Amino acid sequence: PVVQGAYSCLRARGWEPSTLVKLGCGPLTVALGQLVMAAGAATTTRECDADQCVYTQRANIFWLVLSIMLTTLGELQTSPVGLAFTAEVAPSGLGSLFMGFWMATNFFANLGAGLLGASYSTLGPPAFFAMLAVIGAATGLVMLAMRAPLQRALAAPPRSL
Repeated sequence: PVVQGAYSCLRARGWEPSTLVKLGCGPLTVALGQLVMAAGAATTTRECDADQCVYTQRANIFWLVLSIMLTTLGELQTSPVGLAFTAEVAPSGLGSLFMGFWMATNFFANLGAGLLGASYSTLGPPAFFAMLAVIGAATGLVMLAMRAPLQRALAAPPRSL
């Protein structure tokens, strides 16, 4: 309701961003959430011996709550908007198939996230979350950079095969 309300308010003023801008801003918002998590992780201290690491100073819960809020807002700008966009631009009669492609893409993205998660213990928390922020920011910036070419392609009349 928060994201939908914000977009409704922007729409009433004539300022609602395009779907492609929303899709680009989503990963940027997630990246901001990961930066908050990296900052929170940097406030901790830990001592490690050969067997285990013990945190001697823990992070404030504020870092986690703010990070989750930003990550959720970013995902709400990406997932439902992306699914609706996929259905909208799919060729007639192939909407369900293209929505399935969207879900399959999410599967592979989550698989990749799991593989990246394996580097948590070797990188350490601040560097790990900073890496996720860089990946999210790069994704968002690439999507925003592709906005103009995609808008031109979507505005062009469909070609026959």
